[in-house]
Formats: sequence, structure tokens, C-alpha cells
Amino acid sequence: MKSSQDHILTSHVGSLPRPDNLIAAHRAHETGQPIDDQAFQLTLRQAVDEVVRHQHDLGIDIPGDGEFGKPMASQVQYGSWWRYSWQRLGGLAFDKPATFDSTPRQSRPGNVVLTSFGDRRDRSQFAAAYADPDSGITTGPRPPGPVCVEPIVYTGHDAIQADIARFKQAMQATGLEEGFMSAVALGSASRIANEYHKTEEELLFACADAMREAYKAIVDAGFVL
Repeated sequence: MKSSQDHILTSHVGSLPRPDNLIAAHRAHETGQPIDDQAFQLTLRQAVDEVVRHQHDLGIDIPGDGEFGKPMASQVQYGSWWRYSWQRLGGLAFDKPATFDSTPRQSRPGNVVLTSFGDRRDRSQFAAAYADPDSGITTGPRPPGPVCVEPIVYTGHDAIQADIARFKQAMQATGLEEGFMSAVALGSASRIANEYHKTEEELLFACADAMREAYKAIVDAGFVL
């Protein structure tokens, strides 16, 4: 796709590396350490400003916010793109065994199910590497839960609006007019333990109804989703 200036439009994709001070701020926030909320918000806003400006300097036409509003408390934490949604959905309990620790399950004739994390071959054969925070393949700390125990509803309205406001400010400061924001897909958002819905399909559609509010907020703000 080309712009009116006849050059190739370029965009970045998804989560970008966080600066050290933002990782430290998220770690403190997640572990319940005393932290000044204004200072935390300033760190987050400055990080978004910088990542948008850096993408512009590299020639990126359609930048993203780096997903910086999604907590990432270590240098390597692949689950941050997914786990943030747990804090923006109601109907979940966090005092249950984690998805990673659930009993392994496999599909059988006439009963096709998503395999559990514990049943993945690589995680079984290379458990030490996946548990090593410096290995480069770890998915980071494994928080408890979540388990769907009630109807799922979207509770992240303030959080998504804050993400949008930070991104808009950064784009305006850099003179950019178009940007994109990422959000977890339904198939991933619904990949949680379930004690409420009768089927995985029912859980998927419940997550769809809830996450639609986040998707719509991004589109209504004028961003590419």
C-alpha cells in the first residue's frame, strides 16, 4: 500500500522492548511495593512518548504504542500480551491452580480439546530452560489463575482509555496522524480455566462479547486495531 507521497507505508508489530525503568516500575507495581502512582504514570507516559518518537525516526509511518501499558515485570516475559486481559475482565477468580499447573489433557476421537500447557512436548522435555528467567524462552513468572467462575464482563474501560490517551499524546507530540493498538485475540483471551460455562465455545463467545468493548474503544479512538 502506498501513500499519496508514493512511498511504502510501514508499520511496526505488537509488543516492543520496554526500557529498564518501566520494567522496574511494573515489577514494583505487581509485587505490591510502595510506589507513587503519579511517578508511575509519568514513567509510563514518557516511555510511550519515546517509543513512538523512535518509530517515527526510523521511518515507521503507522507506529504502535509498544503495548507499554500491558505490565511486563522482567526483560523476558512473553505472557504480557495475554495476561494483561485478566486484569480487565470480571468474572474471574485467582485463587485456583494456574493454567500452567492444570492437569495435562489431550484430544481423543470424538473429543477435540485444546491441549494444556503442561502437555506441550517442549515444556516437558526442556522444563529447566522454560523455568530459567535468563534462558530466553521463559514465559516469565506464573501468576495464579485465572478461572472463569461467573459471567465474564469487561472491566477495563479506564485502563484502555488511559492507553489511548497516552498514545494520542505521543502521536500528537511527534506529528503523526495514524497509529495502531494491539489487543489480545479471542482465542487467547478465552484460553483460561473454566468452571462456569458449559463448553469452550460458550466461554469463547462470552470473551468475545467482553473484549468487543476494548476493540471498539480502540477503533472509535481512530486507531487501527
